[in-house]
Amino acid sequence: MITFNPELATQLAIGSVFAIENKQQLLAEAIQHSIANHQQWYETLLQTYLFAGFPCALQALSTLHTTTNIANHHHFSYDTDQFTRNGEHTCQTIYGSVYHKLRATLQPISPELDASMIIEGYGKILSRPQLPLLYREIAIVAILRHNGWQAQNISHTRGALRLGIDEQQLETILRQCFHHTTHKGIRPPIIQE
Repeated sequence: MITFNPELATQLAIGSVFAIENKQQLLAEAIQHSIANHQQWYETLLQTYLFAGFPCALQALSTLHTTTNIANHHHFSYDTDQFTRNGEHTCQTIYGSVYHKLRATLQPISPELDASMIIEGYGKILSRPQLPLLYREIAIVAILRHNGWQAQNISHTRGALRLGIDEQQLETILRQCFHHTTHKGIRPPIIQE
C-alpha cells in the first residue's frame, strides 16, 4: 500500500498538461522545482503518448532528459503475452464492473484498437511498476479533462476513485493543475450521470 502524496500528484498532473500544451520551458521548470524524482517524471511523461500522441511524449521526454541529464534504464523486453495479462488486469482494475462492457463495445468497432489498448496501453505502459497506478490515473484525468474527452474522462475518473482517491481531493488537485496551466476554465464536475 502506498502513502498518497497530493502534492506529488498535483505536480505530475501539471507537468502532464504542460506537456500536452507543448509548454516545454514550463515543463522544465516544473521538473526542476518538483518533489517528483526522475523516474516518476519519466513514467508520467511516457504515458502521455497514449492520450496525446508520440510527438507530445517525445518532446516531453526530451525536455526531461535535457533538464535532468539522466537516462532512463527501465526498458522492458517486448513480451506480448505478459503485456496482455498485465493489460487485462490493469484495465479491469480501472474499469471495474464495466470492463467486459468496454471490451465488448470496442471489439466490433476495431479489434486492432482493442488489442492495442490492452497490450500497448494498459499492459506495456500503464502496468509499469515504477509509478503507482493512482498517480498515473490522476495525470490521465488531467489530460482528458483538459482536452475535453468527456467519456474517457469519466471512465478514468471512476478508475482514480476506485483506486482510492476521494472526489473532493481529486477536484482540488485538478483545480490546482488548471490554475497553473493555460486551460480556460474547469471542465464539468467529475462525474455527471
